[in-house]
Amino acid sequence: MAGKCSVLSLLLIISVSICNSQKVQVIYEGQHIAFYCNATGISGLVPVHYQWEFDNRVLIASDDHFSIRNIQKSDEGEYKCTATQFINNEPVVAVESTFISVRKG
Repeated sequence: MAGKCSVLSLLLIISVSICNSQKVQVIYEGQHIAFYCNATGISGLVPVHYQWEFDNRVLIASDDHFSIRNIQKSDEGEYKCTATQFINNEPVVAVESTFISVRKG
């Protein structure tokens, strides 16, 4: 699944991108898909926390990546990665999303 990385930067402190993904991506039922949220912030000083959402519902995934095997029509929708760093006890947040359209194989 070749694609582009779309990058969102916030306050030049943290940026996040979902790589190998376009804003809308077409996948066929039964295929596998992997999401990667690449966040950079103040390097090595403060950890980055990840939260994934599917159609505005929080997913269990809390790493910088997750995957779906054997994708189905019910998996169609918007996937969003939120990356957060706390700087001086204040959250700095960056968000990126992609829409997955699932078609019959």
